[in-house]
Formats: sequence, structure tokens, C-alpha cells
Amino acid sequence: MAFKEKMINGTIVNSYVTCKKKAWLQARSISANKNNTYLQAGKIYAEIRKDVSKRVGNIEIDEIEKGKYFLIKEYKKTFSNFKASKTQLLFYMYNLQKELKLKKIKGVLVSEETNEKKYLSMDKKNKKDIELFDNKFYLMKEEYLKTISIK
Repeated sequence: MAFKEKMINGTIVNSYVTCKKKAWLQARSISANKNNTYLQAGKIYAEIRKDVSKRVGNIEIDEIEKGKYFLIKEYKKTFSNFKASKTQLLFYMYNLQKELKLKKIKGVLVSEETNEKKYLSMDKKNKKDIELFDNKFYLMKEEYLKTISIK
């Protein structure tokens, strides 16, 4: 099964932070346990927000607001894995800046349970972190290609 570079999305980014093996499987379209209650809850939340979500290439963004800057909103059931959620949102922001040439962009993570909000900006540190993360994905693809090469 081939690595689908164009299909790198927020779910795979989130999984990579938590479990590289899970991300590896998802990048090859090997499905997760469909009976997982967290996956089911995520699908319900996505269905509720489907009228406001936006697809940009392989990224599906929960919500975008335009004002003085573009505000990218990502909804999570909880912040139990904040690092993965933050990386996912930064991945969205980074790719939107890169692909759509957006200059003014910010992000917000919203907890579905508590309605707590955590704001992010693409400052120098976050940009450096997400560029390093992007390079890890490139290396994951290269590693996979080596495993299937015929000698």
C-alpha cells in the first residue's frame, strides 16, 4: 500500500504526535478501530459543523473567520492531548500561509466540553517547530519508499 503524500491531513498530523505507528497506518489508508468512542464522537462533532467547515486541498478546517486576519478554528472534544491538537492547528495555519499566501493568520483551539479557547499565532518559534515537523513527515515518506524499493 502506497504512502499518500497528498493525503497528509490533520488527523494524520495529530496521530503522528501521539503514535507514529498509527500515523504510518493512516497514511497508507489502513483504518483504525471504527468502534472507538472518541472517533465516533469526533465524527458527530464534524457532522454538526459540516455547514461551516472548509476544505482546502487535503485539509478540512472546522471554521474560518475573516476580519483583520484569518482566524482558523479547530474544535476538540477536550485538550487531553494539547500538543497533538496544537501541532494539527499549526499544520493547517502553515499550509494555508504557504499555499494561499495568507499573511495575517491566527488559530484557536476550542474545547467542545468546556468551551475553553487557546489562541495560537504563527510566531517564529511555532513556524520553526512546524517546519521541523513537516521535515519529519518528508523523512517518513522517504523511509517508506526505501522499504518498497526493488533491488
